[in-house]
Amino acid sequence: MIPVLHFISAIALASIASAQVPQTAERSYFAYGTGIGSAGFRISAVNGNTELLVPCGATGFSSAARYWILHRFNPTTNGYDQVFTSPVYTETNPVVRTAVADVLPANGPEIVIATRNGGVEIWNQANRQLLTSFATAQADLRGLALADVDNDGDTDVVVCTATTLQARTSAGALLWTVAGAGGNDLTIAQMDNDPALEIALTSGRVVDCATRLVQFQWQNGFGMDIDSADIDGDGRAELVFAEDWNWAWAFDIDTQLPKWSLPLGDIDCLTIANVDGDANLEILIGEGQWGDVRVFDSVTQQQQFFVNNQEHGVTNVAAGDIDGDGQVEIVFGAGLTSTGPDYFYVANAATQAIEWTSPNIAGNFIGPVRGDIDGDGTQELICATVNQSWSNGPVLLTFDAATLALEHVSPPLPNTSSSSPFDLELADVNGDGDMELFVASGAITCVNRTTTGWSQLWQVNAGGFSGPSYREVKVADLDGNGSLEVIAGSTQFAHVFNYGSTTEVWRSFFLGGEVREIAIGNTDTATGVEIHALSNDGNIYVFDGPTRAAKAIIQDGGVDRKSIACVDGVPAFITGDNVGNLFIYVNGGSGYAPIGPLPVATGPIYSISWLSTLGLLRVSASDRFSLQFGLAPDWITANYGPGFGEDVSIDFTSAQIASAGQFGLSIFYP
Repeated sequence: MIPVLHFISAIALASIASAQVPQTAERSYFAYGTGIGSAGFRISAVNGNTELLVPCGATGFSSAARYWILHRFNPTTNGYDQVFTSPVYTETNPVVRTAVADVLPANGPEIVIATRNGGVEIWNQANRQLLTSFATAQADLRGLALADVDNDGDTDVVVCTATTLQARTSAGALLWTVAGAGGNDLTIAQMDNDPALEIALTSGRVVDCATRLVQFQWQNGFGMDIDSADIDGDGRAELVFAEDWNWAWAFDIDTQLPKWSLPLGDIDCLTIANVDGDANLEILIGEGQWGDVRVFDSVTQQQQFFVNNQEHGVTNVAAGDIDGDGQVEIVFGAGLTSTGPDYFYVANAATQAIEWTSPNIAGNFIGPVRGDIDGDGTQELICATVNQSWSNGPVLLTFDAATLALEHVSPPLPNTSSSSPFDLELADVNGDGDMELFVASGAITCVNRTTTGWSQLWQVNAGGFSGPSYREVKVADLDGNGSLEVIAGSTQFAHVFNYGSTTEVWRSFFLGGEVREIAIGNTDTATGVEIHALSNDGNIYVFDGPTRAAKAIIQDGGVDRKSIACVDGVPAFITGDNVGNLFIYVNGGSGYAPIGPLPVATGPIYSISWLSTLGLLRVSASDRFSLQFGLAPDWITANYGPGFGEDVSIDFTSAQIASAGQFGLSIFYP
């Protein structure tokens, strides 16, 4: 065994690390949530590849995005791969607007993100790096547009709230503010005969960029969604805007008169694009409720076609050739205004056929665990999540570990008492060389993956017990006889089963509440392993593995412990509490003596482990995880949402670290 003092000094006496830049994931696979595309679909080419930006990740009936995903067409699957996912934005400061343009000298276009509390981020699309960010000091930001508003040759960032218009340089320096000239959306173009650009806002105000004055105001306002383009060939852009319900309008700013109006019903969104290749631009209208995407000629106002929306309402719409086939595709999101699933669709503009539909995979990812689950000779990462309808049991997602391509989605697991999964374990429990997957979701279910699909091998339910529901599962050889046992933590007890039998081998006494976590390891001076059960009453209960006899109870003592882990080769275990402290419990032969608190994080530590191969501590707190030689991070991830970092899988061969959370799965290469 490693000397205890050597282990303690590796943590407590290591030098303090310098502040670390949070690392973005190499690749992620995230669920889409609700309100898909509400902050704006964007189509942009970089390094010869066309990419589609999709803001998404809201929950319930919210339309504000918690993250954004870049997609690229895959000609092998005829689908769209997720090639980059942003870190997660807070629920109180989500993404409300997006834009893409060549803003900075860096190679390729930049992605500009505006958040509700007035933050602006500029990301380089080619290298997926955040180049700069700044605050506009504009709370409840509504609109975003990019243009050279001061005529110096550089692209500027223009934002608005309901009452204020503001322009800043791409570095964040304030150019000017126009109070009283706000709106819910804005557009910038050359709209009249003077040299300066104009900014039109949904409030009905038009601001001249040279004078910064309101040069015109239409008292009826310019609707709720606004765009601009030269639709009549006069060399000046016209406004096209949609009212919240019945009308779409075109408006000439140079004549200060309406150009035309279209009587429609329940409009959700609008954009201008050329979808048929003729001389006239088209107006794309996304309808609400069970409406469709309708396409009108901007000159004749005649409807050219419509794309059938298979869901409820259209959140946003965009058009461009995103699969490289020389034809225009129409992208739109749907489903926000119903309690059913949300999707985004890619439709062929020429045929109006839906070419691709985003998968409806719910959030609340648990895992991952790593191994060859399907016998193809390569490793997979497996997560569990709630199924699409949030009924029946959870589903299992299998990803290629190297590429994060989604390979399999299982049917819902039957006969479970919860639609949400709580824990996963992967083990070759019967010694046949194939890995089995154990899922705790009220029941404990064991499945494997074959060439013909998923097979359920074993399941144990609560049966006649007094209401326990299984929350934690581990597989280990408790008595050293070469056979593996299944150890479960429930809402009341710790349990042991022999695989293949539903008869309980052992059940603990009442543990004071739900078992938060189970750790298996040798943490005393005797031979054999111990079962360590951390209960939500704050106590740690230690049982002898072979005999299941109680050996120790470490009472909470006012410490709200959130996590526990054994330390390979050291007669000790570690815990993390709700304020970021680490405790080391060392067994000297007469019980466990605590060392600590040692401050290793700034928030609740929901998962912690000692990586003996690297001599590193892994700490998961504040929706991210870190690697550290001592008390401070030497490497730390960006925030990828609630639950992220609680389960971490490390492959030392490829130097890959994977973790999942509420929204999805991410991989890193530190």
